[in-house]
Amino acid sequence: MLNKNLKKVINKLIYFCSSRFHLKILSELRFPRKISRFLLKKIRIIVNLGEFKERKKIAKKLAKSNSTYFEIKDSLGFCTFDVNKLKYGTCLLNESKRIIERNKNKDNNFYKGGKKFFNDLLTLEDLKNYPVFFDFASDLKLINSISRYLGIFPIIGNIRIIESIENDTMISSQLFHLDPEDYKQVKIFINLSDITFENGPLTLLSSSETKKIIKKVKNPYLRVSDDEIYKLSNKNNFFECIAPFGQAFAVDTCSCFHMGSRTRMGNRIVLVISYLSFPGIVEPGRTSNIDFKRLGIKIKGKNSNMLLRSLRPKYLA
Repeated sequence: MLNKNLKKVINKLIYFCSSRFHLKILSELRFPRKISRFLLKKIRIIVNLGEFKERKKIAKKLAKSNSTYFEIKDSLGFCTFDVNKLKYGTCLLNESKRIIERNKNKDNNFYKGGKKFFNDLLTLEDLKNYPVFFDFASDLKLINSISRYLGIFPIIGNIRIIESIENDTMISSQLFHLDPEDYKQVKIFINLSDITFENGPLTLLSSSETKKIIKKVKNPYLRVSDDEIYKLSNKNNFFECIAPFGQAFAVDTCSCFHMGSRTRMGNRIVLVISYLSFPGIVEPGRTSNIDFKRLGIKIKGKNSNMLLRSLRPKYLA
C-alpha cells in the first residue's frame, strides 16, 4: 500500500503530464489561447492516432445509414427533440420518475465539492441497477445523430439527474460560459419536470452568434457576465429551454455560450447525458467523464468499450 504523501507526489506528476497543465503553462508564457488549444489538439491526435482513425472510420460507416433521430446544424449548435419518440425514451422517463421520488430527499453528495445549487438524484449505483440509462445512451440511432455532428464516434462522459434548487445566486455555471474540453461536444438535456422561466432554464446562444462574441471577449473560457454578453448580443438571440416534462435538447456546450440553474422559484430537474469528442483538447473535469468500466458497468454492442472510454488521467484514490 502506498502512503498518503507518495500518492500525492504521484498524482502531482500525473497532473504535470495532463493537457490541462500544459494549457496553463502555455497561458503563463502568454501563448495566444487559440494557438495553444490548436497545438494541444494536434498533439493529442498524434499521440492517439490509431484510436482516432478507428473512431473516424466507425463514424463514417454509421453515417452511411440514414438512421438518426435528429440533426444538429453547425450554424445553430443545438436542436430539440421528443424523448418519447426514441427507442427507450418512454421507459427512460418512467424509470427516472421513480428514481427521483426515491432519492429526492436524500443527501446525495457523491460528487464531493459539487455546486451548492445542485442536487444529484441519480447515484452511480442506480446506473448499475437500471440498464435503461445506458440502453438509451448507447442506442445506435442516437449515437449516429451525435457522431454525424461531431464527425467522430463519441464517448459517453456521464449520465446525471440534476435538480437545481431554489436559489438567489449568480455563480459558476449560472454565468454564461463555454465548456473547454474541445471544439465540439454534445450534451443531451431532458426535462424531467415542467420548466418555466422562474425555474432557471438552460439558456444559450447559437454557435454562429457565439463565434462573433468569442472574438470580442478577452477569454471566452472564463465566465462572462450578463452585462458583457448582453452588450455583445441582442436579447432576442438567446434561446431558453422552456418546455414540459419529456422535451429534450441536444446542445454543443463547447460551441454555444450557455448558462442555467438561476432557479428563483420551485426547482428544475433534468437528465443530462454528455457525449465527448475524441481525443479532446484538455481532459474532462471529474464530473464530465466517469470511468464506467472501473465501476463494473457494461453495455451491449460491438463498440461498447469505445463508448465507455475514460479520457481522464488515472489519479490514485
